[in-house]
Amino acid sequence: MRFLSNVSSDGDGTPDYLGIGRIIKPHGLRGEVILAPLYNVVQSAIPELNEVICSNDVTKKRLRILKCRPHKGRFIVKFEKFDGIEESQSLVDKQIYAPAEFFEKKIRDKILLRQLGELAVHGEDKERIGTLKSIFETPAHPVLIIESEKGKELMLPEVDHFIKEIDVKNRKLIIAPPEGLFDIYDI
Repeated sequence: MRFLSNVSSDGDGTPDYLGIGRIIKPHGLRGEVILAPLYNVVQSAIPELNEVICSNDVTKKRLRILKCRPHKGRFIVKFEKFDGIEESQSLVDKQIYAPAEFFEKKIRDKILLRQLGELAVHGEDKERIGTLKSIFETPAHPVLIIESEKGKELMLPEVDHFIKEIDVKNRKLIIAPPEGLFDIYDI
């Protein structure tokens, strides 16, 4: 099992498992827990999962999902063999990972973009533009915060039209910004 923290340099660098959420507390007395998604892009996929990996950075445990339902922007999840509050309490503050292959490439790339941290940002002409510093979630769409080579902050909507490639192995993001964007930011 390769997680983002121990991805080998073979292949394209995509890990076998991607972080998708965190258990925040037990729910009720029958072993259910509240799972908070890490990113908006995984919201629709979580109810479709049958199995996940639960980890606290020391141990990793495979868990089978029996039931999952949305609840106030989070999910109430029932795992197999977790029948009481004592068992479910043991899952609190643990990270939840899903198989990378479960997600279509577009969603997998968006998850990786959030988990890789700072990436070098290049234009389609391969010229370096700057460094991806963070991603700001908005109701309409996420916004990439890029620090230009000149030290200026550039904001680019994270829409498929502008994101051309995420090179995990080389930690690069290739973008196709809209015409005139660099003029606005004086880059």
